[in-house]
Amino acid sequence: MFDISALKEMKLSELQEIAKAAKTIKFNGVKKETLIGQIVEHQMANVDTKVNTKAES
Repeated sequence: MFDISALKEMKLSELQEIAKAAKTIKFNGVKKETLIGQIVEHQMANVDTKVNTKAES
């Protein structure tokens, strides 16, 4: 999981690789700031899903 400051230090190509690995983030033609926001949102959604799954168990 990445924090915003670490993401801001990365190159656009590095952020695109993270987005590509996530498989749900569209990153073609997206500005760096927008991509960072999408990555953070994706991480938060996954944390929420994992927490809800554990709570249901």
